Amino acid sequence: MNARATGRTAAIVVLVAVLALIGLAWIFAPKPKHAPSNSADIRSQPPPDIPSPGNTTVIDPSKPGVNIEQLVQEGGRGQWTGRLSADGAPYRFEYEHLEPREQGVIELDQPVLWLADDERSIVFRAASARMRRPPGEREPSDGRLTGGIVADIYEGRVEDEASIDPARRLARITLDSLEFERDRLLVRTEDDVRIAGTGIDALLRGLSVSLSEDESPLRLLRVARGGHVNITPDFFDRNNAAPKNSSTPRASNTETGPSDSPAARETFYQLVLNDAVQVDAASANIKSATLRALATLIDGELPDNAIANFDRSLSESQDPTSVPGSEPAADETPSITKPRRYAIAWDGPLELSPLEERPHELVHDKLFVSFLASEQTPARLTESTLGLDLAAQSIAYGATRRHIALGGNADPQGVTVILPESGEFVGTALEIDLTTGVGSAAGPHNIRAFGTSSQITSTGRADFLFDTSRGPIGSGAPVYPRSIIYTDGVEASSANALLRGDSIRAAFTDASHDTPGSLASVAVRNNARAQDNRGSWIESGAIDILFAPDPDNDNRPTPFSARASGGLRAGSPEATLAAQQLEADIAPDNSGDPEIGQFTIREEVAVTLADGTTASGDLITGDARNQRIDLAGAPARIERADDSGNATLEADAFALDGVGRTLAVAGPGRAHARSNNADTKTSTVEVTWDRSLLFDDAHGVGGRAEVAGAVDVSAEEHFVSDSGARGVRTHNAKGDRVTLDLSAVDSGTSARELIRALIEGTSQEEPGWSRVESRIYAIDADGSRRLLGVLFVTGPLMDASPTAQTVAVAGPGRLLIDNRADATRNDADLVGADPEALNAALGTSLFEWSERLDLNALAGSALMKGAVSFRHLNPTTNEVTDLRADELRASFDTATNTQSAALRDISALGTVVARHGSLQIVADAARYDARTGEILARGENGRRVTILDTATGRQDEAGAIRLNLETGAWSVTDPSAVLIPLR
Repeated sequence: MNARATGRTAAIVVLVAVLALIGLAWIFAPKPKHAPSNSADIRSQPPPDIPSPGNTTVIDPSKPGVNIEQLVQEGGRGQWTGRLSADGAPYRFEYEHLEPREQGVIELDQPVLWLADDERSIVFRAASARMRRPPGEREPSDGRLTGGIVADIYEGRVEDEASIDPARRLARITLDSLEFERDRLLVRTEDDVRIAGTGIDALLRGLSVSLSEDESPLRLLRVARGGHVNITPDFFDRNNAAPKNSSTPRASNTETGPSDSPAARETFYQLVLNDAVQVDAASANIKSATLRALATLIDGELPDNAIANFDRSLSESQDPTSVPGSEPAADETPSITKPRRYAIAWDGPLELSPLEERPHELVHDKLFVSFLASEQTPARLTESTLGLDLAAQSIAYGATRRHIALGGNADPQGVTVILPESGEFVGTALEIDLTTGVGSAAGPHNIRAFGTSSQITSTGRADFLFDTSRGPIGSGAPVYPRSIIYTDGVEASSANALLRGDSIRAAFTDASHDTPGSLASVAVRNNARAQDNRGSWIESGAIDILFAPDPDNDNRPTPFSARASGGLRAGSPEATLAAQQLEADIAPDNSGDPEIGQFTIREEVAVTLADGTTASGDLITGDARNQRIDLAGAPARIERADDSGNATLEADAFALDGVGRTLAVAGPGRAHARSNNADTKTSTVEVTWDRSLLFDDAHGVGGRAEVAGAVDVSAEEHFVSDSGARGVRTHNAKGDRVTLDLSAVDSGTSARELIRALIEGTSQEEPGWSRVESRIYAIDADGSRRLLGVLFVTGPLMDASPTAQTVAVAGPGRLLIDNRADATRNDADLVGADPEALNAALGTSLFEWSERLDLNALAGSALMKGAVSFRHLNPTTNEVTDLRADELRASFDTATNTQSAALRDISALGTVVARHGSLQIVADAARYDARTGEILARGENGRRVTILDTATGRQDEAGAIRLNLETGAWSVTDPSAVLIPLR
């Protein structure tokens, strides 16, 4: 319910209280006591003389020596004077004819009762009266008045017919009959009592008034069968304009000295109206089963401060010019205390009675009024101007504090407030102090905004505070919210977003001279959740959002910062997040929707993307607009998993740049990948380093990765041959730096291919060389691995291209080839070679060079330069063949499984030296045929081949020779140039 509607509701309720207590108690309540001119006891003084008409018998029963018998015997026109009680108001009783009857009964014609003081006078007239006077009593004990009874109430003192001024008449009371009992101080009538006066018209069906002589003169005022009271603006105008007699000042609750006035007397009264109570106040209507009003009276009157008005006012310490909006604008809604027409009607009894002690409702208020529902129908307030429709089990208002409370008797739908232009409140209870702006909604409730899907649903309590520094709510002064606190479960939702938690607190900025206060922050605690209509959501133990006015959007509050902590979980169609703390800057995107900018995520961080990629660590910082993310942890980790396999990247720190398309890792790290294929092939790759990794996705065709610092790359591939044999290939590369060039993403497999790998060692000397090793294993029936072949390359710098199947080593290096495959066990199928070539290539071969290696697997060739050596170990004879040359070219079978590297032949050039067993051959060129196991050596440019048997010391020379490494036999292939030296 907005502030304007709240103030309007309060005004209606408080004016009903005024109507009930002023319109009824004002008529029947006892007059205040005034201080006498001296300190003598007023009860010891005779009543003041009231002038009487001529030719009448005047008797004062209160004076000594006066006997009522004189009055009874008179029989003609007469009067007598007295007081209503020992210290009550003086009166004069007149009549036209007196007729005594038996048993002390007296009948009077045309009786007139005059009651007067300086503030108010009552003239009571009837057609006849019948009274009973017990023997020896001065006053009648009881009686009945009948026939056109009229009581006129005048402003000021009216003493006789001559002093009556019709313009000073405040009200006229009419009824048909009236009974009274002096001992019980009771006045009653079963007839209708009508009251008509300046601005007031009332009908009371069956009235009784019981008085007492104690400090609360009114014991009970009761209306038996309902009635109505109508108030018009003249009532307020007449009472507000009436001057006070300075000689009889009205008692108040302000402190005075003992010489000024006696102590003020405080009494408490209760007014209750029952059955079909209906109040009409201008455009408002209230219906209830019961109306209950409580009041504190000071010396019998309602204190001036009992009803706080709604005029805009500031405290004396405030300077109105310093408070923005302290003066109402020309088109501003006026104060809701402007006099209007009011009417109240009810069908059941009405009771006004004093209370023995202060009720709790009057601890903070001098006047309190409430409307109560019946079992079937709630109390209801409607207001046609605003379209307000309010229903509750109770509507209560403390008029001194301006405190309104709506109760629903623990029913979640017990209170309903509807404003057609705003929305609807449905809940258990609602209350607000219109002076301080403090309010609450206790128990489950729902607030729904009309015209939108926005609503707030709470299962607990809401406490709110409005800024009333410019005037109370309802005074027409601008009122803005300061804070709203929801506890014990709340959910706020709209078409675009939802916010939920055990508690939500919203704070607002102070209003300035040119703008109202706006939303400053929202804090959600325990089981907090926020989500939008784009599928993004966040759950956490606590969520805090800060807002600022957006000058480009009519100063609409726009979030600029958010914080979440405690069991944080978040998600969107693109990713999910888990962490303990998140801090983010927020700004509107091009469409005006909030968008995250810079952010920090801490503790137990885990991010999962829609493609299966996950990132985890202790800290993530980034800039979503610039697409930069930094991830840190001990270690931090990036993983990806799908049906085709998984991959993991671990390091202490990552930096991802979405614009530059780079991934940087500082410090040591580890990468691991595993792939699964439908043809039962699986492979794993692992990379470790101790310095850095940089992946540049924008480099070249498909990106480049650079890894530095003791890089170790390991890979393993499980496969099945065409014959069903199972095998494993392993690869290992080590170096100080590894650079990998990749292909573009394959649209069919979403994978990249390795185009080039550059592996650098730490130095040109061992042991700082880089190295690559490949092995192939057969998996036997018992699950054990059996080594079939090894390919090992080492050097200071290696440049490899898997797509071109080339390897280049710049500088010195080694190449080791070890073939152990067994053709009889179908190993040839695993290594991809024919059985004949496999048998010929058995053994271990070691190549060394000092300048360069160029290997082309597709061509099946390898060229080595610079002091090249080749050593081969025959697995059958265990003999080693050693071949050295200036340049060496090796040929291999071009099988797909190049790890086997089945050697076919070797060509050596320039000062070739070959050793086998005890034989040593020196030539200009040589060729080794792995299939035949023979070496063919020859001389060039007329030079001969020298062969030396170190065992026998024999040395031979020839143009060319052939050496069989299996048998050790050799022969001359160029007989024209053979020289056998002497021993």
